[in-house]
Amino acid sequence: DFLTNFISAAFYDDDVDVKENFAVNNAGKVHLSGYNFLNSRPLGRMDYQLLYIKAGEAEFENNEGKFRLKSGQVFLYRPHEKQVYWYIPTPESVVYWVHFGGRLTEKILSTAGLKESVFDFGKSPEFANSVDFMIKNFRLNDSFSNMLCCSKLFELICEIGLKNSGAKKESADPEIEKISSFISSHYSENISNSELAKKAN
Repeated sequence: DFLTNFISAAFYDDDVDVKENFAVNNAGKVHLSGYNFLNSRPLGRMDYQLLYIKAGEAEFENNEGKFRLKSGQVFLYRPHEKQVYWYIPTPESVVYWVHFGGRLTEKILSTAGLKESVFDFGKSPEFANSVDFMIKNFRLNDSFSNMLCCSKLFELICEIGLKNSGAKKESADPEIEKISSFISSHYSENISNSELAKKAN
C-alpha cells in the first residue's frame, strides 16, 4: 500500500473562517494506488470543500448519511458538517479538491442549485484543469492571482449547477467543441492560431 502523489497549493493550516465575501482557501489533488486513505473530521471544518472523483471510487459521510461516489461525481461539504471519507483501494484513484468560503458562498451555491451534497460532473477535464489552475495561481499569493482563483471556482460552481439542473446546452458545432476542449486541456500553453486551425481540420 502506498500513496503515489499528493499535491496541495499550500501546506499550512487552511481551516479558517473566511472573512471575505468569497475566497479560495486551498486546492489540490491526490493520486492513490492501492492505498486505503481515510480522512475523519467529526466536527468538520470552518469552510466548504468540493471533492471530484476523477478516477476510482470513494465513500463520504456527513450529517445526512453515507454516500458512495464513483468516477465523474462531486461531493460538497459545508462548514461544521461531519466529514468522514475514504478512497476505496483500486489500481488507481485520483481526487481533486478545493477548500473555500466567505459570506456570500452559501448564496452563490444556492443560486447555482447546489443545495445537496452529491452531484454528477462527468468525465470532462474541466474540473481537473480548474483545480490545476487554482493550485498554480494560489501559490503566487497576490491579490490578482487570488481573484483569478475565485473566478475559476465561480465558473466551476456554475458548471456543476448547469450539469445537474436538467437543462441542456444548445448543441454546438462539433468542430467548435473540439477546439474548446483542446483549449481547456492546454490552457497554460501558448497556442497559436495555426495550431487551432489544424485541430479544426
